[in-house]
Amino acid sequence: MIRMARVRILWVTWFIVTLGLVSTGLSSFPVLAQSSTLAELRFQGGEIQVGEAIELDLMLVRSVEGIQRFDITISIENSSIARMQGVSGGVLSGTFFQVASQTEESVRFRAVDLEGLIEPGAENLVLAEITFVGVREGTTGFDIKIDLLINDSGAQQEAAIEGGTLFVVPVPVPEVTPAVSREDITPEVAPAVPQDITPEVAPTTPQEDTAPEEHFDYSSRDLDGDGKREDIDGDGLFTAKDVALFARAVDSKQGNDGMYDFNMDGRVDFDDAIELASAMETLPTSVPVLRLEDKRIKIEPQVDLDLVLACAPGGLQSYEVAIFVEDSNIAQVVGVESAAIDRRYLEVVRQSADSIVFWVVDLKDEVRPGAESLVLATLRFSAIQLGQTAIGMVVKPMTNDLGQRVDPLVKSGSLEVAVFSIGEEESPRDLNGDGLFEDVNGDGRFTIEDVRLFGYYVLNPVFQENWRLFDFDSDGDVDFGDAVFLAGLVQE
Repeated sequence: MIRMARVRILWVTWFIVTLGLVSTGLSSFPVLAQSSTLAELRFQGGEIQVGEAIELDLMLVRSVEGIQRFDITISIENSSIARMQGVSGGVLSGTFFQVASQTEESVRFRAVDLEGLIEPGAENLVLAEITFVGVREGTTGFDIKIDLLINDSGAQQEAAIEGGTLFVVPVPVPEVTPAVSREDITPEVAPAVPQDITPEVAPTTPQEDTAPEEHFDYSSRDLDGDGKREDIDGDGLFTAKDVALFARAVDSKQGNDGMYDFNMDGRVDFDDAIELASAMETLPTSVPVLRLEDKRIKIEPQVDLDLVLACAPGGLQSYEVAIFVEDSNIAQVVGVESAAIDRRYLEVVRQSADSIVFWVVDLKDEVRPGAESLVLATLRFSAIQLGQTAIGMVVKPMTNDLGQRVDPLVKSGSLEVAVFSIGEEESPRDLNGDGLFEDVNGDGRFTIEDVRLFGYYVLNPVFQENWRLFDFDSDGDVDFGDAVFLAGLVQE
């Protein structure tokens, strides 16, 4: 079989929890037939008045094999009737629940179950709570897409989905009892509420905060008039919660550079979360910042990604991290090795091809208060085929040197197995899955033309730097002997 690379768009962290995560149209989505491997989900409906808010639950009705992690997208079918206002975690919350992106029309969220809260046979658990605001009278359904649903054994799980409907009704006209004569009714009492409420009257937050170009939280506010919306949750205060919300959903703010570019570098990214944290007097003394690097490589047997502790104002006593590969067809987990802390104090809790969970304790006080730019651990992966995948990260509350539990700011990473080519040809391919790229010109066939191209470019850096992919005679290098061996394969 020819293995074709599947390229996926990065979804950025988590603190990913991928978290690779739901898909159904509530009005017409077919319910899957039940089996022992199925999970059953239900997205409830409801009824609200124009201008009111309602919280709808995404329920896990039943899960035969438990759930280890999920990545779900919910979109509203008709955003002119209602719009999304926010989302929060259910049974998995806090640092285990991550909002990947959010707009008026849709929200994508992920979660990882590090504590075994969704066990095999689990029933009637809330996976997420999503808030909607009614805009005008009407009825709308939802589209639900399950991008990822991994059971406790680490396998992709199917799900049957039952949808609901949201009904938005007009504000009722108040009844006026004729207790007094018409002459005695003051003008302020007489007018009734109009039957047709326009969308401008409906929002519960200021109109300037509900502009169409917003892509994160429609209630965020600029508290000091500097043009930056540091009050992310819109509660009128600038707190640690605002920093945490911003860090978890920083990818959703692309296109709002003017409002969320806190470090003034012309773009919105994780560095702005660090800048936002530094603006608080209390945070620099307690909150660590972790980064998982991004890397672009060529296919090779082993790839290392560093888990970097950007800063640890309060030092570090212990931490637990879950790393997961969104697309294990591109790369797979091999292992982890501690760097800044003695490797004897790292324990792997569980590991599979697409994820690893490990725990580290700093018994020798190697990470002290004020530490910066330390490589905590090196994650090892094997590159499987060309493509790109997100490498998600979820970190439990860390313990600093005072024994306090603190929620770190976290940036997940990515791994891209790059496409390379020989001359003007397409990328070489491995046609039979043996790890050797005999289809040198990338046309999907193994012919004498591949031998000719290989012989002409055999000393090219592409072959020499990736010799394991072209060492056809298995002598530990790439030379004309491999061209001769390849020619013999064509004749066979």
